[in-house]
Amino acid sequence: MSSYAIPFPILAAEQREAARNYGVYRAVAWDGFGVTRPSVFMIGRDGVIRFMYVGDGESDQPDTESLLRLSSWLIGV
Repeated sequence: MSSYAIPFPILAAEQREAARNYGVYRAVAWDGFGVTRPSVFMIGRDGVIRFMYVGDGESDQPDTESLLRLSSWLIGV
């Protein structure tokens, strides 16, 4: 597992409230109960969603390195 110096906050909502608010929570799915679709939302300081990725299933996840490059570009680092 790699370690990254990330110059921005990352939200991890244990009760899945963010997943519900952004429409990626699934109460029942083939993957199980109370699961979320793999998702990434990059939100600017102004509160506007600048990038959104929502996967079709558990294995449909974006590449971490690509997300870090994109996020660094979005915030100008």
